[in-house]
Amino acid sequence: DRVYHIVAESPEDASGWFNVLSRVHSATAQQLREMQDEQANPKNAVGTLDVGLIDSVCASDNPDRPNSFVIITANRVIHCNSDTPEEMHHWISLLQKPKGESKVDGQEFLVRGWLHKEVQSSNKMSSLKMKKRWFVLTNTALDYYKSSERTAAKLGTLVLNSLCSVVQPDERVFKDTG
Repeated sequence: DRVYHIVAESPEDASGWFNVLSRVHSATAQQLREMQDEQANPKNAVGTLDVGLIDSVCASDNPDRPNSFVIITANRVIHCNSDTPEEMHHWISLLQKPKGESKVDGQEFLVRGWLHKEVQSSNKMSSLKMKKRWFVLTNTALDYYKSSERTAAKLGTLVLNSLCSVVQPDERVFKDTG
């Protein structure tokens, strides 16, 4: 009962949409199911990323690329762009909590990711070194591991209770070291 006038961003996009809509319009129910299966087939993907390998996802602060974010894994940093800030935040929230992966050792986590921890060096000198550690924050503790692998041994736990506090770092130290 209605006519829709649709405008694409380019002649190529318009042709692509017209071809797909024509196929869908003339397809049987079985052909529609096959088209849907074809689109969902991982063999047709340009690339894949196991969401379980994602260490962190965050917005990019590059002013030349608005609505951009990065996906960080142990081996790669993937730069992504979206059309709107809402779309960017939607992707970030979806990717920050991998499906079926919001628990560690049976306890739900709030945040997890790589941080550098100051550690006393093994020699008698009082120098400090920075060690990269995988941190997992739950409601009751901040646990840290040598790696993000599920089988990694826990190196330590900071129990979070009423005796703990979190304070802003010295401003000069923060500017120098981040």
